[in-house]
Amino acid sequence: MLEDIIIPKLYEDMEKAVFVEWLKNVGDTVEAEDVIFTLETDKSVFDVESEFSGVIKEATVESEAEVIPMQVVGKIEAEELI
Repeated sequence: MLEDIIIPKLYEDMEKAVFVEWLKNVGDTVEAEDVIFTLETDKSVFDVESEFSGVIKEATVESEAEVIPMQVVGKIEAEELI
């Protein structure tokens, strides 16, 4: 099943973040809870884990782009939910 990779809302008043970098590439196989990208907010830098095990099929945002919570930044062909 193709699932969205989204920007998580990391804390209550989070309005935006800077997408630092993808740590996995399109075509890479990931396990649930693998760190797949990093975000920088006004509070800190965060490692973001995959919610799914599967293969990354699409990455739609580049490094240094401004992103918002719940924004879709890619797709993963998921094997199962955690």
